[in-house]
Amino acid sequence: MNSQTTTDPRRLLAVDDDPFYRHLYCHFGRTALAEVNAVGNAKHVSDQALRDADVLILDLDMPGTDGMHFLTTRLADNIAHNPDLQLIICSGMDKRVMELARRAANLVGLKYVDVLQKPFTAADLRDTLRHATLERTPRPQQPRLEKATILELEQALKAGDLRPYWQPQISTLTGKLSGFEILSRWHHPTHGVLMPGHFIDAMESDELGSQYALTLLRQALASIKHWGAEINFTGSISLNAPPIAIMHPKFSEQLITLLKEYGFSEHRLVLEVTESTAARSDSKLLAGLARIMMHKMQLAIDDFGTGHSSLERLGTEAFSEIKIDRSFIGISGISGTTRAITSSIIQTARAAGLRIIAEGVSDRQSVDNLTDMGCTHLQGSYFAMPLAEDDVTRWFRDTTGYFPEARYSRPKTA
Repeated sequence: MNSQTTTDPRRLLAVDDDPFYRHLYCHFGRTALAEVNAVGNAKHVSDQALRDADVLILDLDMPGTDGMHFLTTRLADNIAHNPDLQLIICSGMDKRVMELARRAANLVGLKYVDVLQKPFTAADLRDTLRHATLERTPRPQQPRLEKATILELEQALKAGDLRPYWQPQISTLTGKLSGFEILSRWHHPTHGVLMPGHFIDAMESDELGSQYALTLLRQALASIKHWGAEINFTGSISLNAPPIAIMHPKFSEQLITLLKEYGFSEHRLVLEVTESTAARSDSKLLAGLARIMMHKMQLAIDDFGTGHSSLERLGTEAFSEIKIDRSFIGISGISGTTRAITSSIIQTARAAGLRIIAEGVSDRQSVDNLTDMGCTHLQGSYFAMPLAEDDVTRWFRDTTGYFPEARYSRPKTA
């Protein structure tokens, strides 16, 4: 029996011109979601249906409007209204085509993308739908806020409505918790819990960039102190640093002052900058990065693989860590080419003495593949979705922060 309540319907929208597959989606979809709608022509899908869907199954090879066109036009135009949509690309096309479609989906703004190769078994479909529903956070029932203004974000920071969420990072050397990435969520009094996409643009203003990072860090440090011996956390915390904050001449000093206030060692703080930011030729940005290093804090390149950096640059940059973008991880086994690229990034980074964190790890096979490749740390929904402060201690009690399957114990191949 479907466990969904009538007050929180979960919606599956399937777009596939094959009536046999539409029947399968309807039959198995109703075991995981409350409402299922399957259409045979992409032209019959309304914008409202895209904005209401929790999970979208999309075939690539369809007459008229093919799946790739639908993905890069209609879906791209509507993703801002439904940023948590889970996409399942379902097709019998070559795996390389499927991989390109998955990367394109990530680029238009979809965070959750699965791939299902036709022909598939009923078990494959059930597992993919189950994975899709687990990845999703509950849909807010309030009307969505489009984009926050600078004033709204400033008020939210002052009110403490922007709060840290914690995603564990697991060491493949020990299989144990080694750190947390600090993510942000806006607990809006009207619109519920909002993702960064609603406020990231306003954060780039001159003053708010630093204020945002410092406010989030203060809350995170207070939480660690509050947990005390219950967790006895001795690892690192990673925090996204807006470029405008890094360029502020006082930002690194403000960070150090805050760290000293809470007795948190500076080398345990990792500031993440995106690959595109790291590649910028900006004297103020480079000076800011240098100041952070001078104060013994660490730097990480986030979303590696989405920009234009070459592997050779990794050994000459002022970074101690890279985070491989989730678009290179995905559902394991999708592309031999992608695996080869990922392995090359990992081996080059290891040779440069860098830590490597793989983001978006969501299944056991990815855990095995990445540890085999030599990845040093793993992060993703396989271990935990981003956790609110009160959920961290519960997660630690349930797991003890230890995942033996993530510990590399198999013989290394030559």
